Amino acid sequence: SPGFLRVLFPSSPLLARAGYPQIGFVGLTTGEVWRTSDAGISWKRTNTPANLIGQIRDFTFKDSLTGWIAVSQASVYPGCYKTTDGGITWTALSPLGQRMAIFYNRKTQALILNGWNGAVSIVSLDFGATWAGTGNVTNSCGMAFTDSLHGLMTIFPANLGGFYSSTTDGGLTWADLTHTSEAY
Repeated sequence: SPGFLRVLFPSSPLLARAGYPQIGFVGLTTGEVWRTSDAGISWKRTNTPANLIGQIRDFTFKDSLTGWIAVSQASVYPGCYKTTDGGITWTALSPLGQRMAIFYNRKTQALILNGWNGAVSIVSLDFGATWAGTGNVTNSCGMAFTDSLHGLMTIFPANLGGFYSSTTDGGLTWADLTHTSEAY
């Protein structure tokens, strides 16, 4: 049976109090994306491409209309899908390999898409039209930022146990940190 991998409510409480709907999303292991516009009271399946047979791993949004999802185990390995209508429909970006996490940095306008299963982490400065490598970071399990410039990415290489990479430039480049026995 399908499982939930990621839930996201990109709308802020301030917007909800101002009369805007509480938009939210759920990504499933079956590649389905479900959307709510009433803070989760009701849900409707969105229009994802028929060939999306991967697991929805992560969401990020630039604004109320434009957002992206990261997909692992995708049937044709696009790795990333984009919406420009608030998540009602999603279209595949060029083949990018399997992906586990995605982050949009509002200050630097960098869209960061981590690598999985040998794919190198990549960054786009034009909302996903073109991509460049961020360094030798593969098999990333996730990323988090403390502010617009500083972040950590968890890495899980099978032969090294696990470790972290960090960024001080908003995710444009990443440097390895001390190895640990496990990645969390």
